[in-house]
Amino acid sequence: MVLMDRDYQRDTIREAAALDLRNVKASSWEVILSTCKASDLRLYHIMIESVEGIERLQRTSRLSMEWANKIKEITPVFQMVWLTYLFISDFPRLTNIKGIEALQQLTELYLTGNRGSLNPPLQMASLEPIASLTSLEILTLSNIRLENEDITFLASLPKLRELYLSNRFERKQFAYLAKRLNPQLDTPISASTMAKMPCSKCGQSRFMFTGTRMPFLCKICDAEKFRKLTLQFEDLMAAS
Repeated sequence: MVLMDRDYQRDTIREAAALDLRNVKASSWEVILSTCKASDLRLYHIMIESVEGIERLQRTSRLSMEWANKIKEITPVFQMVWLTYLFISDFPRLTNIKGIEALQQLTELYLTGNRGSLNPPLQMASLEPIASLTSLEILTLSNIRLENEDITFLASLPKLRELYLSNRFERKQFAYLAKRLNPQLDTPISASTMAKMPCSKCGQSRFMFTGTRMPFLCKICDAEKFRKLTLQFEDLMAAS
């Protein structure tokens, strides 16, 4: 880890294959662009208003960027057509990802709001450009709110095998994706998933039901409702 707002050795940036650079200011941005040769680069606490020039980092195939309060768009990143891994988190002013379809070598994509569960979500117009990423194998969309509330386009991703979605979307959309993607997913989308919190009555695990505004239920204490909601999800899949 290198704190870019303090004294640091430029040789570290020049020679390391993997870098974690933090507190990135305008004064250090040009140093990074002209010196960094890392294939795996993490930028944390980006204090500049634009990542213009990042496409000059032609040796970087894995890019992580987290906590950038001033940046409104990341178009320069989409010029890095050689990227195979992209992690974007806590960009509160980012509203769209138009242009990401250029990243045709991308196999892993992580797009999240602030990773604290009580913090406001990333507000996005739409994520439909992701549908063009036909090499994508791993996708995480966490703490995000969409204007069009649509995630059904994910069903068109032919190589997707790992999918994590915040439980913010309508149950019907999860069922739609389950019907189309479950045969190729390592962990299929299901009516419910085991939660960490135990049942206050019997101590057994509770389950979080898939979809926004859905409850946490115990298989034993809430058996009737548990069965009813499970069957409803299966019916939604069949009808989608």
